Amino acid sequence: MAETERKGTEKTSNPLGSDFAMWTRAKRYVANIGQTALQQFGLRDGVLAGFAAVVAYELPHVLGWRAALWGAMSAIAAIQSDLGSTKSFARTQFTGAAIGGAVGVVMLLLFGRTALLFGLAIVLAVVACAALKVAKAGQTAGITCTIVMMAPPIGSPGRELFARVGEVGWGILVAVALVWIVERFSSTRRP
Repeated sequence: MAETERKGTEKTSNPLGSDFAMWTRAKRYVANIGQTALQQFGLRDGVLAGFAAVVAYELPHVLGWRAALWGAMSAIAAIQSDLGSTKSFARTQFTGAAIGGAVGVVMLLLFGRTALLFGLAIVLAVVACAALKVAKAGQTAGITCTIVMMAPPIGSPGRELFARVGEVGWGILVAVALVWIVERFSSTRRP
């Protein structure tokens, strides 16, 4: 009988026994609450968007490039909740920027900068996206067309096209890379 009592005592006094399992479960519970809070309140996406914007804006300046504003805005827009959504949105955004920029440059070269032709260029850019089966890119096409046609010029229309589409591409690259990095690190930390 003394032997049985001793076994029972050993079992409950083990520091790595049931208390350790309970502590591990509690840590996971708290981590899940923190993860849920990050997702529910948008803190994760907000931090990602802010960081992506700063990188997309500041790195070109460090390299001596003048313009980076559109890259920062593109990085903010491209941040999504997961890598697949970010890549899908990024493809749409870049396609829209390329189409809108091309339509804007063609209109500038053929007709110059006028309000009426600017409106027509927006229509053409959105219709071109729909015709190419990327209707979701229409909004970005219209925005890029606006930038190319109505923002103060930075040089020739061709230079304007490559600068603006390049900035959008840079911002998208920053967003996709950042979401990829975050997903890689968060997936390696999960139990």
